[in-house]
Amino acid sequence: RHNTGLTDLPKVEKSELWYSFQAPTPCPESYLSTPTQTCPVLFPELGTGGVGPHGAAKYDYDPELRSETKFPAYYDGAIFFGEFTRDTLKEIRLDDQGDILKINNVLNCGQAPTTPAKPFLCDNPMDMRWGKDGNFYLLTYGDGFFNINPDAAMLKFSYVKGLRAPIAVLNATPTNGRAPLTVAFSSEGSKDPDPGDSIKFAWDFDGNGTTDSIDPNPSFTYTTNGVYTARLTVTDSSGKTASANTTITVGNTAPTVTVNTPLEGGFFNWGDDIPWTVTVTDPEDGPIDCSKVEVTFVLGHDSHGHGEANQFGCSGVLPTDADDASHGGYIYGVVSASYTDKGANGQPALTTVDQQIIQAKRQEVEFATDESGTTVATTADTGGGQQRGSLDPGDWIAINNTVNLTNMQSVMLRTSGGSAATAGQPRFGVQFRLDSPTGPLLTTATVNATSGNNAFTSTTVPITDPGGTHKLYLVFTTVPGGPTSGFGNLNWVEFTGQGIGVTP
Repeated sequence: RHNTGLTDLPKVEKSELWYSFQAPTPCPESYLSTPTQTCPVLFPELGTGGVGPHGAAKYDYDPELRSETKFPAYYDGAIFFGEFTRDTLKEIRLDDQGDILKINNVLNCGQAPTTPAKPFLCDNPMDMRWGKDGNFYLLTYGDGFFNINPDAAMLKFSYVKGLRAPIAVLNATPTNGRAPLTVAFSSEGSKDPDPGDSIKFAWDFDGNGTTDSIDPNPSFTYTTNGVYTARLTVTDSSGKTASANTTITVGNTAPTVTVNTPLEGGFFNWGDDIPWTVTVTDPEDGPIDCSKVEVTFVLGHDSHGHGEANQFGCSGVLPTDADDASHGGYIYGVVSASYTDKGANGQPALTTVDQQIIQAKRQEVEFATDESGTTVATTADTGGGQQRGSLDPGDWIAINNTVNLTNMQSVMLRTSGGSAATAGQPRFGVQFRLDSPTGPLLTTATVNATSGNNAFTSTTVPITDPGGTHKLYLVFTTVPGGPTSGFGNLNWVEFTGQGIGVTP
């Protein structure tokens, strides 16, 4: 299945769009901890975050096409550009010479869910095309990887003047099982974007084209084995419609897969071995053949993953690669287990995936996606290349994903800030809190001043396992004798202890 691609690759073309400064015009002064120069980013419209360009499509307007849903002539020649990591779509305009003229936001889309909610979805764009019908088609990967993503989708965008169509959201529980199977359906989240419009519902449970219910949240019992497409159609008061589908399998129950170890959020070092155990049950298969259980260690990298070591069984030890520590961005481990059953009662096989995310002991805080009041700047200190700065009282940073402090004893903070006159004196405090910036206090570190923003010190404090898996927040505070604001910088935090890894 590998090495089936092109053998004669196209030549490398000069880049026309980039995420930082163009190589002939470097601007390192702007990356300093205390910048001596502010340099313009050539394409600030791309925003910030990880880098994952995925898909682009140029629109060619057809004036002869008779359609009430095609995109208008305004978009003729526009290139729609997808950004996987940032959950965005951009519209690129070219000048008469084919050079980039302008980059605009388009469709105001994002991942699901967001707060506030975006009107359109582009949750990890993968590929896109303009149809001959003048509509825009977008394939999204959804959140997660090596998994069955419920928010992955093929989306069709139509340009309709006047009132907009409603939004249909369908949920069903369960979606598989033995007959008779009673399924609870829900339309929660369905709505109409136009003020004053009302909506009504039509359910087709068995895919035969007839309406079986008009209730918002009905239930239905399937008595005959088979694979059914259940459809919800939402109609607003102007007559516009939207629909959503789901598949119901009757006669076969999906397996239950549970990754028992490692613990969700447990800590490891890159290069450690990771012991794992998995439990699988399936009501139709009976005793599970563990040789059919596939377990993969995945290098998590921002919002995507790279499959590495792969094993079969219900227990084992997965190796990790010490070199993975050099990857940029937020990196973490994922132990992913999957099992595909044998099918039953003439119905197709079903697959279930379970995953546990595990944390690297060193956390580069510049990649935190949940924070308040801090900024990112480049640092010359060891590790990471960037740091969190502009730290003031009440500002906070959350460690990405959740953590489990089993077998962990202490945490080290790498900080800077102060002057030659204050070096060695208490500078600011860092509170470690559980589940929110005001949650239970786990421990507090008081860090001392250094001789300046480019001089760093390390501070270690003990930490106690509170039990369970939690979100972990770092909250910055004043300390007696320290400044009331402008504390300094935090480069990284490193947790110490055995964790869930084993040194090979």
